Amino acid sequence: MDIVLCTCGRLAPVKGFDLAIEAARILRENNISFKWYFVGDGPEREKLERMIVENTLTNNIEITGMLDNPYPY
Repeated sequence: MDIVLCTCGRLAPVKGFDLAIEAARILRENNISFKWYFVGDGPEREKLERMIVENTLTNNIEITGMLDNPYPY
């Protein structure tokens, strides 16, 4: 069974989503099965999407954009 993580916030440098991507890379390297949802939008979205691709995390991390209700995740 996959671990499901959800982080909500504005995708801005001060929020540290880049650190979350680094943590996700470490999880994957340790063969931990997970899915991580980033709920939100902001100026860092394109950079974060590139980092996700560069670190081969497209199957593990999904940026959902803004949602009225993140609780289903």
